[in-house]
Amino acid sequence: MATFCNLTPLTINIVRPDGGTLDIAPSGTIARVAEEVTPMGEMGGVPLVSKKFGDVVNLPPPDGRIFVVSALVAQAVWRSGRHNDVVCPGNPVRDSEGRIIGCEALCVSPDIRL
Repeated sequence: MATFCNLTPLTINIVRPDGGTLDIAPSGTIARVAEEVTPMGEMGGVPLVSKKFGDVVNLPPPDGRIFVVSALVAQAVWRSGRHNDVVCPGNPVRDSEGRIIGCEALCVSPDIRL
């Protein structure tokens, strides 16, 4: 079985078809995409900013584990050519009020080599 390392700040709750869940607790390290924020003014009293995204930070080198990251981090990592050990939550599961409470799957790179 794969060893997962959750590099998000939240527990990842994977809802299984049998109704059970696989919960992946946060590791304590959060992988993020660096961002540069520029104030752009306001619209209707709401501040507007522009964001420029940069490098991924806090992602360990490949070591045999599967790293669970945010979709934004996953997209940046996959664009860099790293495909086989980085996934993100996919197919959200919502409660009766529409809040996300888990996911049905983990999303892999379209270019993964299993």
